[in-house]
Amino acid sequence: MKNLISPLLLIILSICGLNAQTDIGIKTSVGFSNDILESKYATQSDNILYMISSTGSDKNYSVGLFVNRTAGQVFLQGSAMVSRFSNSYDIESFISDDIQSGTLSETIVQLDVPILMGAAYKNFRLGVGPQLQYELHKNSELTNLPTYEDRGSKFSTGFNVSLGYDLGPIYTDLSLYNSFASKGNGIYLNSEKGGFKARDRQVKFSIGLKF
Repeated sequence: MKNLISPLLLIILSICGLNAQTDIGIKTSVGFSNDILESKYATQSDNILYMISSTGSDKNYSVGLFVNRTAGQVFLQGSAMVSRFSNSYDIESFISDDIQSGTLSETIVQLDVPILMGAAYKNFRLGVGPQLQYELHKNSELTNLPTYEDRGSKFSTGFNVSLGYDLGPIYTDLSLYNSFASKGNGIYLNSEKGGFKARDRQVKFSIGLKF
């Protein structure tokens, strides 16, 4: 990892030090997830209490600011976006007196900080880079389930590949996002990790306005 970070830092510092064009603007984006169905069982004293299945994610909506710095045919971009999305889970109860079968949801608001670096040619941009995320708020109906614990970290990471195009002051891009952690990474059932493996993968479209 250190062998990768060092040259990246040198490139970033080189771009920042050049006589480059800097654009600041606002943008909004919508993301669509490709969800994979997964099911896990919650047990207690060798009894199966319920089955929890990840059923999908709502669209991811984001709004925020970006800074784009272009030097020749190289660009560096950083954004700060506030995002909101929902996850839903189907619950199948095996002890109907205590747990009702149905669908439970959770709503999450987080701060996304994607960093892109790549090639710029005329009005086009092709970049790749990491995305840092910090959970600002979570409201989850899963907390009503017995044996359920949320041990998820508020901080997570992923990466983006982005293709952008500028039409005068109008900024657009289409990006592919992949999280390094599974969507159910913080779900524990009866003090055991739930074991959900599917990662959050999204196709995002953004449009913005440069000042």
